[in-house]
Amino acid sequence: MIESKKVQKMLYGGDYNPEQWPEEIWEEDMRLFHKAHIDVVTLNVFSWAALQPDESTYDFSKLDKIMKLVKDNGLKVCMATSTAAHPAWMARKYPDVLRVEHNGMKRKFGARHNSCPNSPNYRKYSAALVEKIAERYYEIPKDQRNGKCQITASSSFFIPKPFTPFQWAPMNTEREFLDKAAIVKAEVRAQLNQKSIRYIYHEADISLLEGFLARGDRKCAEVIEKAYRKGAIFDAWSEYFRKDAWEEAFAETGIDVSFYACRERSTDEILPWDFLDIGVTKKFLIREWERAQKETVTPNCKMQCSGCGAKSFGGGVCYENQN
Repeated sequence: MIESKKVQKMLYGGDYNPEQWPEEIWEEDMRLFHKAHIDVVTLNVFSWAALQPDESTYDFSKLDKIMKLVKDNGLKVCMATSTAAHPAWMARKYPDVLRVEHNGMKRKFGARHNSCPNSPNYRKYSAALVEKIAERYYEIPKDQRNGKCQITASSSFFIPKPFTPFQWAPMNTEREFLDKAAIVKAEVRAQLNQKSIRYIYHEADISLLEGFLARGDRKCAEVIEKAYRKGAIFDAWSEYFRKDAWEEAFAETGIDVSFYACRERSTDEILPWDFLDIGVTKKFLIREWERAQKETVTPNCKMQCSGCGAKSFGGGVCYENQN
């Protein structure tokens, strides 16, 4: 929905990919759109190959024509990034952009949504393309803009989870979370366009509870049952969160939420989930925890094997280049 005084209704439309058929048909498209009362189109969904014919060239000539066409016909535009289908030259030069199935089979070029989001090259070139699109189509004179540009920035607080290198890490307290959110909010308000920016963040008290549930042991079951009996049911939804029920449950059981959520563990501590075998070894997780504290980046699996133990699953990226 475009936030504007000019828009007083639910917009009606969908994907429009005219670059895929002859230009002679475009005017007829517009006639039919008006007849169907369509007032918004999503453009540029699968245009990457046309926008970037090779690694160093960008060509927006056709998209410019389409943008002029829909504007002249009074249609609003939802601009897509075009990153849903990478171009052929990219797949040939950087095969790591191709998606890999769960059984280790690499997909061939073609079809939509066939890119690997973990590929460094896919991320590099998709980010560059999006930046080019934003630079080109943001420069629309103010009096010609349809609606207001509204930016929503959101953040979630870090919650350490089991079977990750951060399972030993301490979590911030509720107060620390709120103080950090206040810093970001202050920076947003200091921006020249702050009226167009909305900053939201996950609730600190719910985040703390999630941290407790993520790394709790069997003693936590009593807290969960008591909170449930006090009415805590749909607590994942903010409007149903019963903070009072959880506080009473913690008080009655004598369990300290900060012991489970905010305490740093030593790597020789026996953790409640250690008896589970997930393939990835604890030795590897400890090594990654130590590297993280030194701010040392571990190479992507496609670049270098780090010996995590996942090869025991018998498939995936571990076997990708072994045939």
